[in-house]
Amino acid sequence: MSIAVPKEVKQAAKLRHRRELDDIDYKRTLRVIREKGYPQRTVAEALGISQSALSQQLSGVEAVEEPREGFSGATALEVCQRYAAGFLGREQLIDELTRWPYAQREKTDGYDALVVDPPGTWSDVRKALRDGLIDAETYDQVLDRFNER
Repeated sequence: MSIAVPKEVKQAAKLRHRRELDDIDYKRTLRVIREKGYPQRTVAEALGISQSALSQQLSGVEAVEEPREGFSGATALEVCQRYAAGFLGREQLIDELTRWPYAQREKTDGYDALVVDPPGTWSDVRKALRDGLIDAETYDQVLDRFNER
């Protein structure tokens, strides 16, 4: 028996996902700003922050990947986050997760069963299910369509 989640809690979860995605999008935009060579003083003033704060923020922008061509995120997990935040519809989510070029899982050596999946494997979708970004029905539908390919 599942516990009913109050609408306020669902709204808070959606806003948390949006905040995380806003941070990713902000860093991507800062990277573009830096690549275009805008003066830091001008940018910092427009953002309402100090130049040293902007400099610190610019130092971490390389770590954020750009969305894949034809997809709304850099990873399948990000696609699921965008869905949970309300930025994608269910059909677009299912389409993107079905088409996603998942990386292959590492194989064990036959002795040690511990394998850590690299980013980009199907484990991203399992994590999205476990974290409540997608529901079991959506997971099953994506899995069925993916296996039909």
